[in-house]
Parts: sequence; C-alpha cells; structure tokens
Amino acid sequence: MTARTSTFGVSRRAFLTALSGGVLAGCALADLETAAPAADVIAFEDFMRRSRVLTGVHDLDPDLGRVYFAALDQPSLDDAAIINAWYTGTYGDPRAPRVATHVGALAWSTLAFTKAPGVCGGGMGYWATKPGTS
Repeated sequence: MTARTSTFGVSRRAFLTALSGGVLAGCALADLETAAPAADVIAFEDFMRRSRVLTGVHDLDPDLGRVYFAALDQPSLDDAAIINAWYTGTYGDPRAPRVATHVGALAWSTLAFTKAPGVCGGGMGYWATKPGTS
C-alpha cells in the first residue's frame, strides 16, 4: 500500500507523526507549567514564614500575604519592605503606594488604644468610657 500525499505534498503518516510530536511537546510544556506553581507555593510559604518572624505575628492573613508576595519584588526584597507592607497595608512605590487593606493593617491590631479611621469603635457613646475600664 502506498502512502497518500495531500495537495500540500505531505503524507498522512508524516502529518500524524508531526501531530503526535506536537502533542507530546505540549504535554511536556504542561508538566513544566504545573511544576512552576509548586515552586511558587514553596516560595510563598517561605515568604509567610519570614513575615511571621519579622512582624512577630503568627496568624497573618494568607490572602493579604498572597497580595504582598505577588506585588513585592522578591529577588531584592528586604525586611523593611515586608514589615512596611504588613503594618501599613500598602505596597509598591512609596510615593504612590497601592492599598491592599486599611482595616487589616497590623498597625491597628497592635495599637490597643486606637482603631482604624472610619471603623466604629462601639455603640453610641462608647468614647465616654476610658480605655481599659469597664
């Protein structure tokens, strides 16, 4: 039996061989793409571990952590940038920072005598009672 060739001068066998090679190459690339997120997971866990040590807070919000991890320049990331992000809730250029959170910034949870502006501190007249008294 002779191989049939298309009007483009390619036999069906050559076409199928090339097609299967493309599929195998695609599978190999897919494996590489799934390996990259695994490395990102490890890097993110390292970032969160480092953040816990630097901030002294062990129950950091992982959703905020993902924002900071994605936004901060990881290779040149210094400790001050990590601390600043968590305590201010901002990241990026200091002249025009991006806000990840306002109320969730660590500054508010560590300052027991105040609250984030715009957050209600309690019921009507709550401010009449001195902090620390009931």
